[in-house]
Amino acid sequence: MVHRVTHKSFAMADGTQVDIKYWSEGGKMCLAAFDAKGKQVSAGAYCFEADDGDSFLAQMNQTAMEALASTIEHDLKTNPDIHYRP
Repeated sequence: MVHRVTHKSFAMADGTQVDIKYWSEGGKMCLAAFDAKGKQVSAGAYCFEADDGDSFLAQMNQTAMEALASTIEHDLKTNPDIHYRP
C-alpha cells in the first residue's frame, strides 16, 4: 500500500474539500488531488525525479513539489470540467 502525505488542502467552488497529497514511487515524487474518502479526483498524478543528496537538491525537490501542488489546485479550480474527476 502506498503511504500518501497531505501537502495542502483547499475547497472547490462547491465547498468540497480537496487534499493534495504526495508519495514516492520508484525514485519519483508524485502528487495528486484526493477527496475526503481518499479517491483521486485530479485527472492525473504529477511526478518528478526526486534526487537524494545535498541541501540544494532538497530545496529543488521542495520547489518542484510546491509548483506542482499550485498547478493542480489552479487546474482544478479554473478548469474543473477537464481536471476534476469526482
